[in-house]
Amino acid sequence: GNIYRRFSNYERALEYFEKALAVDERIGNKNGTARQYSSIGLVYRELGDYTRALEYLQKSLALHGDHKDKR
Repeated sequence: GNIYRRFSNYERALEYFEKALAVDERIGNKNGTARQYSSIGLVYRELGDYTRALEYLQKSLALHGDHKDKR
């Protein structure tokens, strides 16, 4: 997803971030899930969909907060 995002292929980036999100959720990887939410949010920001961007970034922040991740 990051490579596609870097080259502004946002639809493809979303496809791969969503696949990674599904894997992280299935295996219970909360840090990975939070990272995927953040990545998806950044893609939506690039697409100008600020409502969805904020939604995903808030989900990421909530998961990071649950794990006391202060990065």
